[in-house]
Order: sequence, then structure tokens, then C-alpha cells
Amino acid sequence: MSIPTRLSAAFLGVVVLLSGTPGGAVDDLPIEVRSRALVRIGIVLDGPWRRSLELQEVLRDEITQLVRQEFDVRFTDPIVGDWTGPGVRRALDRAYASPGVDLVVAFGVLASNDAAHRSNLPKPTVAPFIVDRELQEVPFVDGASGVRNLNYIVAAGDLSVEIQALHEVAPFEVLAFLGFEQAIEAVPAFEDDVRKAARELEAEVVFLPHADTPEATLSALPAHVDAIVIGPLFWLSPAEFQRLVDGITTRRLASLALVDVEEVQQGILVSLSPRGDTSRLARRVAVNVQSILLGEDAGTLPVALAQREELTINMASARAIGVSPRWEVLSRAVLLNDEIQGVRTLSLRQAATEAIEANLDLRVADRDVTAGMESVRRQRAELLPQIAGRTTGTIIDDDRAEASAGTTRARTVTGAVGLSQSVYSDPLWAGFQIERYDQRSREYEREVVRLDVVRDATVAYLDVLRRVALERIERENLDLTRKNLELAQVRVSVGVSDRSDEYRWESEIANDRRALIDAIAARRQAEYDLNRILNRPIEEAFDTVEADINDPRLLSQSAARYVDRPATFTVFRDFMVERGLAQSPELRSIDANIAAQQRVLVSAKRSFWLPDFSVRAEYADRLSEDGAGGDGLGIPGFELPRPDDQDWTVSLEASLPLFTSGARLAEMRRANEDLLRLKTFTRATAQRVEQDIRSSLLQAQASFTAIRLTRESADAARKNLDLVTDSYSRGVVGIITLLDAQNASLVAEQGAATAVFSFLSDWMRSQRAAGSFDFLLPAEERKALVQQLDEFFAAAGARPERVR
Repeated sequence: MSIPTRLSAAFLGVVVLLSGTPGGAVDDLPIEVRSRALVRIGIVLDGPWRRSLELQEVLRDEITQLVRQEFDVRFTDPIVGDWTGPGVRRALDRAYASPGVDLVVAFGVLASNDAAHRSNLPKPTVAPFIVDRELQEVPFVDGASGVRNLNYIVAAGDLSVEIQALHEVAPFEVLAFLGFEQAIEAVPAFEDDVRKAARELEAEVVFLPHADTPEATLSALPAHVDAIVIGPLFWLSPAEFQRLVDGITTRRLASLALVDVEEVQQGILVSLSPRGDTSRLARRVAVNVQSILLGEDAGTLPVALAQREELTINMASARAIGVSPRWEVLSRAVLLNDEIQGVRTLSLRQAATEAIEANLDLRVADRDVTAGMESVRRQRAELLPQIAGRTTGTIIDDDRAEASAGTTRARTVTGAVGLSQSVYSDPLWAGFQIERYDQRSREYEREVVRLDVVRDATVAYLDVLRRVALERIERENLDLTRKNLELAQVRVSVGVSDRSDEYRWESEIANDRRALIDAIAARRQAEYDLNRILNRPIEEAFDTVEADINDPRLLSQSAARYVDRPATFTVFRDFMVERGLAQSPELRSIDANIAAQQRVLVSAKRSFWLPDFSVRAEYADRLSEDGAGGDGLGIPGFELPRPDDQDWTVSLEASLPLFTSGARLAEMRRANEDLLRLKTFTRATAQRVEQDIRSSLLQAQASFTAIRLTRESADAARKNLDLVTDSYSRGVVGIITLLDAQNASLVAEQGAATAVFSFLSDWMRSQRAAGSFDFLLPAEERKALVQQLDEFFAAAGARPERVR
């Protein structure tokens, strides 16, 4: 036995009544069908509430649109009950007794229950909100009511399933029910069945009556309640309902909306009601009204309305109350507010500029350049004067001191200052100039890293956009598979197919959920990759801005002018190659290495004949002396002259190796071979640069053309899917045909959704190959670049296409 649920907008308790001829009594015959016959419909509400006009309008539109070709439908003023069983019974009595009413449609819990239990209905009646026919003990014969003038609709789902859904999202121990007074009055067994369902989850149930204000209702909530089911609270204004929802969130309570999925938009955590469920029920009422007006007895019309379930979760509410559903649950749910609010927004250009500022690989390259500058300074210092100081303490044995005839004492301390200056040394000058060339090469290598980082950042950003699109498509495909399961259930119910179709679609749903989980993981991985490149926390959330192929800063609109035709595309590739070779940092780095190697070769040749010239000077002072050796020769009257304590020397030196056993010749030959190697390497690198430019442009051209083709493919696949789905619903084709059409549509949609991102990624790679990202250039330089391109085309005698 199913438990009453899906207390959807039908809880409004509307009874639409249609009596016989105006002013006349109602006989037992069907209503006479005449061309544009006048039909008057009255509406009875279970009680006054603020949103009734909105839902009445939905019902009126459905009935009017369906029967307007045969009937002139008029609606009388609604008759309003007082939210009690006796009050609604009096409202129905008034409708039945009214001489201006022709047919009754009961659209509410109390009104539908009352109408379904009347033994004699004086007018044809539709009661579209029976909660549970077994619990309410309403008549049922062969799929219909079997009672003359009575058609009811079992529009409620299984409440135990909805409670289970809430428990899967947010496990609870004590569950409160709010706003179920009418349901309990209409179905006395409702409360017992709810408690039974809760016991299966090992949970306790508390029923709460509504108070006069949201604040009073919240105050009445027991402290141990950790989840709440929201029933029909139609008497609350939108502002009052919002205060109630805000209070529930503040209390960190998990919440379930039974009435309307729109309540999840307002902050309720979970709903199992599908989108458009209210309109679907109103449409079924309209169809039954039409059947009755065309002569069918209401008692023979079917009472079952196939129930759809669509789990919807407000992720903002989940975060607010500290709930994190499992991946398996998320994969089958519609997620509202899935994106975290207040996070930074990142555009393609911002991703590139942030990468330039913060990427760690680029910082390493910056450090290498900074260290290289110090190497240049060190080499330059060897060309400048060098000053050195020294202090020497000497101890010799006494007999040696005595033999010095007083010139040397046994213990002496000497201090000296020396100056050296290279007048000209070709190896030193070569080292300085070579280091400067090496520094230039390091700067170009840093530019290589910068270009690689910008390419990686932009491609990673576009990959995030691609993954977001693929995740969206997987969600849509999962929704479509669920709808196809519903079609299969209808086919089974009418005998067109057996339950194998249902099982196959259930299997497809499981596969689609797995594919969705994979898509979510791939999207998160792409976000991690981008955060790493930008040197941000790996788990940091961010919002993206859709990349526009027509953004003038990207200059990707050039593709429309230059790559769509073979002749113009050839000229465009030549221009990009010429530009790329002229500004390639890889080639510029090799050029610097060649210049350095040429200086190595010059120095090696000069080493055969050019000496090194230097000047040296030193000043020394004997700071102290003592010990033996201070008595001269020991001959009275005879003393040797002694130098003073200060000494100085100045020398000019020229040095040239005369014989090195072939080392200088080998060095010269090796330097020459290294120079030839670098020149060959330059040509090889130029070829690779040219190939990269041309290949990346060809790939960009292919992906650009694919944008239009994938859209055409997706459109055709979508039309084919619509046709096959219609044929499947009518039993013309089988499940294999529909599965094939759905898979073809999925692949085509994926291709169309990612085609623009694929082209822009290829365009970024072609920009990297050419050595410049146009969208990072100032506006004046971009304008000059376009002018250069036009001049190049003019010189080649070609004319690009005009972009329409």
C-alpha cells in the first residue's frame, strides 16, 4: 500500500463544478454536446490562500485551450471553504445546488475526499487529488471509480519514497511534519502509515500544527528535531513562507518539500516532485473534463496518473546546514545553486595574466635570469682592478737568523696590500661578452616558458569550459533516459511491450549516472589543473566566463576571413610563419648562443698570438720582529746596511703560452664545430617552428570548420531522436532503435557543445607556435597586426573573405 504524498499544488482544494443547463435541474443524461455550447465552471477552495489565483489560472487555461473548439467555457467566482471537513462539505453542497453549475471538478484534498465518498452525485464530478485510494477507501472498479458521475485522480506518489530520498541526502533521527492537518482529516490512517515508514529508517516522527506566524511555528519545534517535511502551507504569504524557510535553515534542519519543487528554489533542501508537475495534473483534469463534455460517463474514466520522480537538491541550503550528499545521490539529482556564491570570477584573459604573474615555473625562470645577471657582473668584475691584502707571520730557527747578518730576525710579522689590473686579456673579455650573450639566451628561454605557461593556462581554462559543457550534457542525457523509462512504463501498461524495456532503461540510467560522475570528476580535475598553473589552492572554487569566438581581442575572427578557403588560408599560413620565425624566442635564444660561440672561436684564434697584459703593484710593511738575528756580523765597528721596514713593487706583465701540446688548436677546432652545430640547430629549430605553426593552424582550421558541422549534426540527431521517441511512444519502433538514436544525439550534442572550445584551444596552440598571444597585446598593436596582415595579403595578390 502506498503512502500518500506529492501533496502538490492540488492541495489548494479547488473544486471545479459544472452543472446542467443554466437555471435548470440536472438530469441523468450526459451533457448535450452542441457547437460552442456554453459551459460554466465554478471553483471551490478548501480555504482562503494567497496563491490560489495563480493555480486557478493554470487550470482555466488548460481546460479552455482544450475544449474551446466545441464549448464556450465560463468560470464562476470560487466558493471558499474554511479548511475543515464540514466547511468544505458545505461549499460543495452550494456548488451542487447552484443552478448555474454544470459539471464538478474537485481539486483539493478535503474537497476530493468528500466528493469521492458521496453516494449520489447529482452532477458529473472530477476529484483530481485523491491521496491514496486504499487508505481513503474510495470506490475502484477496473481502473475507474465505477460510480456514475465520479472520476477521481490518484495524483499522489509514495511518501515513504520521498522520506527515504530526504534520508539519503541528509540522514535524520527525528522527523517533523508541518502542515498536514487536512491530510490527516481526509485520511485518518495517514498518520499511522507515516510513522510506520519512519520506523523503517529508525526515525521518530513529530506532527506539528501550524501556528499563526512562521516565528511561532519555529518556536514550537522540539529541540531534538533534525529534519522537517513541509506540507501545504497555502495560508502563508510568500514573505511569510520565506521567513519560515530561513528559520529552518538557521536551525540547520534538513527539509523536504512535498507541495511544489519551486519551494526548493526558496531554500527547502529536497523535493521529489518533478518540474511541471502542477501543469501535468491540470492537463489531465482538462482531458477528463473534455471526455465528460463529449458524452463519456465520469465513472468510466481511468483514475491512475503515472507518477514521475525527480530528485531536486538546493546545494546552497545543503552547504548552509552542513550537509554533503553522496556522489551517488548527486548523480541522480537536479542540483540548484551548485556553484558556490561569492567566489572569484575568472575570464580567459584573466587566466592568462594571472598565470604570467604567479606561475611557479615562470618564477623559476625569473630566478634563473636574475642569477644570470649576477654571473654577468662577476665576469665584468674580472676586468676591473683587484685589490688584495695579506698578513704573514714567519718563524725561522735561530741559527738561520744568526747567519742572516742581522737582516732577518727569528720571528717577523709582515703586512702587505696588492693591486692588480688587467690591461688587456682576451680570455677575460671573451668571458664577459660570452656571459652577456648567455644572459640574453636565458631571457629568451624565460620568454619560451612564459609562452608555454600562457598556452597551458588558456588551454586549461578552455578545458574547464569544455568539461562543464560535457557535464551539463550528461545531466540532460540522464534526464532524457528517465523520461524514456517513463515511456517504457506507459508501453508496458498498455501492453505494447514487456517489462524488459523497463529493465533496460533502468540499466541505462545506472550507466548514465556513472557517466555523470565521471564527467563531474573530469571537470574537477580540469579545475585542479588550472589552479595549479595559476598557483592557486588546488581546491579553490571559481566561476568561469563563457569564451566568445567573436571576441575582437582574440582575433579569432580572423579564422572566418582567412581559414575558410584554401587559397586565402595558404597565404595566412605564410604570414603566420614569417611572423613566427621573426619573433620566435627559441630562435632568438639560439642566435644568442651562436653569438657567444663566435666569440669563443675568436678568442681561441687570438690565443695563438695575443698575450695577456696586466699591471701589478704591492706595498709591504714589516709590522714586528724579535728573536735571534738582530746583532749583525758581531764584528765591532762593522755594520751591514739594513733596509727599512717598508717595501713596494710595481710590475708590467705580458704572458703568452708558447707551447701547449696542441691544446689551443684543439680548442679552436672544437669551438668551430660547436658553432657549426648551433647554426645547424638553428635551421632545424626553424623547421620545427614552421611545422608547429602550419600544423597548429591546420588543426585550428579543421576545428573551426567543425563548429558548423557539429551543430548541423546535433540538430539532425536531435530531430531524429524526436521522431524516434514519438514512434517509440506509439509502439512503432523498439527500444534498440531509440537507444541508438539517443546515443547518436548524445555524441552529436557533445561534439557541438565542445566545438568552440576545441577551436579556441587549437587557436591558442597556434598562437603559441607563432610566438605571440594576440589577445594580450594592446589595442594599438592588435590593430597594427591586422593592418600588417592585410598588407601581406595585398602583396601576395590575395583578398581575404569578408565576414558577414
